[in-house]
Amino acid sequence: MVSRVFSPSYMKKLAADNPQGLVNGYIKVPGISKARFSFLSKVLPPGTKIAIPKETPWAAKKGALVMSPEGSVSQATAAQAVGVKGTITTGKTLAPFHSAPELSPDHIAWAHKLTTTQKEAIRDWKSEAKSIRHSVSDNALKGTELSFEATGFLAAIKKAPDYAGTLYRGINNKDYAEAILKQCVVAGIGGTWKDYAPMGMSRHPSLSHSFSHGGLMLQVRVKTAKPIEPSDGLTHEAEIIGQPGKEYRIQAIHQQATIHIAGVKPSIKNVIELEEI
Repeated sequence: MVSRVFSPSYMKKLAADNPQGLVNGYIKVPGISKARFSFLSKVLPPGTKIAIPKETPWAAKKGALVMSPEGSVSQATAAQAVGVKGTITTGKTLAPFHSAPELSPDHIAWAHKLTTTQKEAIRDWKSEAKSIRHSVSDNALKGTELSFEATGFLAAIKKAPDYAGTLYRGINNKDYAEAILKQCVVAGIGGTWKDYAPMGMSRHPSLSHSFSHGGLMLQVRVKTAKPIEPSDGLTHEAEIIGQPGKEYRIQAIHQQATIHIAGVKPSIKNVIELEEI
């Protein structure tokens, strides 16, 4: 319905600004006319708040959520409601990041029970991760059919035991990194963020740091992630997969923070602290 009114280029921009879809009742839109805003506000779920650039002069008259760098009252209320005491900081020096402990024997032995096809599906992740993520995300958001590789990978990781602990993810693509950061700022501390696709994370912050060319690192406390090392053939990456569709509580957002990791030169990154719900 929306696509009949908005051009393909506008929809592409909207999707880029909101890579995980509607989160915590908020959606961020680029510059928009009154007519388009009125239509969009009617087709989104009831109660949705639409965040638009604060330079848009007519926004307040329409009841839109106009964001500022400090966030909003509704975000602070949400954080208090769920007991989150984190903040949005700028220029902070964070406590050093440390690697998670080695996997237990149970977190490794499960892979021996996989069929040959399932083992191949796990190994495919190292070369097909991006396409698998896109396939799973499109399936959830657009109802498209899962690819053969995605179907096999999801079936295989379901057999893995749950892993709980602190993991790290570095975002390589700058546009995607900026979109996630913007989305989490809109959702606010105490709000939620969801990844509809399998999310690759590492026990080693140094490894995740090497992937964070987009300037963003996620520090994630997981409860039901799935370990795929060493079955993926990339033992050095110590990779563990966040299950698709999981929601994460936003605990803190650190913009332009100085981070310290053993063996890595101190650097400045945006960091978002998340906890699986």
